[in-house]
Amino acid sequence: MTKHRVTHGRFIAPILLILLYLSTSAGSFHMDDSFLGIEPEEPLGPPVDVMSSTHVDSFSKSAAFFAKLQKSEVGLKDGGIKEAEDNDYDNTDNTLEAIWVWSRYFELTGDNQYFDNITRAWKYSNSSGQKPWTEPDSGKVYSCGWALRAEMKFREVYINSSYSWFANFCANRIILWNAWEPSLGNFTTRMLIKGWGAGNLYEYGVSVGNDTYKSKAIQYGNETMENITANSTLLSSEGWALAGGAMMWGIVHSTMQEYPNVTWVEQYAPNLKTSVPDPGVGAGNSQNGWEAWYAWGHRAAYDITGNITYYLNFMNITDNLILRDGDDDGGIPTVICGPGSIDQ
Repeated sequence: MTKHRVTHGRFIAPILLILLYLSTSAGSFHMDDSFLGIEPEEPLGPPVDVMSSTHVDSFSKSAAFFAKLQKSEVGLKDGGIKEAEDNDYDNTDNTLEAIWVWSRYFELTGDNQYFDNITRAWKYSNSSGQKPWTEPDSGKVYSCGWALRAEMKFREVYINSSYSWFANFCANRIILWNAWEPSLGNFTTRMLIKGWGAGNLYEYGVSVGNDTYKSKAIQYGNETMENITANSTLLSSEGWALAGGAMMWGIVHSTMQEYPNVTWVEQYAPNLKTSVPDPGVGAGNSQNGWEAWYAWGHRAAYDITGNITYYLNFMNITDNLILRDGDDDGGIPTVICGPGSIDQ
């Protein structure tokens, strides 16, 4: 396993729990975009007060943490997001997630301080050697999933479709690579990423009104369900930087958007973990990231079943992750015992 595959994208997932909570629980605030040269398609209406909570504060710190990790240099690497405070390696999925984070931050707060960061991040993601569809093996689908999320949120918040072509290309790549699936990494990792790809592809299909994307996403969601039905331990498995919750999230956000199956979720969701043992620093693991993906799975299970246990699991994991930000800078290390100087 190369260094790229060991660390790739691992600082991303812990932050996502804060983002997911805010996406479903907090209001949004819009400001006049005329100063950006962006003409709103329709009146934005009065602002909606942002929910005041520690989660909003944590999200704001995470947005600032991404900015701290963004490279500022001449050349193709400018705008890319580094892997960690102690790792100068940059990659595309980190950078695409940062676009989502900064766009969501603007949506929540009306503070557009990260617009230049977003512009540089888009330029990096479309530069030679950094395009998400050039990632090795299964990273292709993972990064293209992030491209869809980044473009959807950017287009929604800034009323700007400049990167729709980029997202369309990524959506088509997800479909193509799922046909090549057996060559993309080991089975568990493939299933985790297929779930992630399914959920993003369906949501993007809804966003752009593309029935082909939606039907393919449902197909991938169904295939993921079938594999879990045959081997329920997949939902409690970790592979690469993802964990079983990614599959549950993907199924709920694809297949079950049109064919909800409460019985299936009630039967298999108990396999989702609520914590991952800490093997220690240097063990090549992604403990905090894996727990974050499980939290996504619990939240998805709650959304389908209405069972409050899954919501409480989601919030408990989220709050525990926030508490692991020992230096209060918006980032956390890969493991519980990691020092604050190596946040990712």
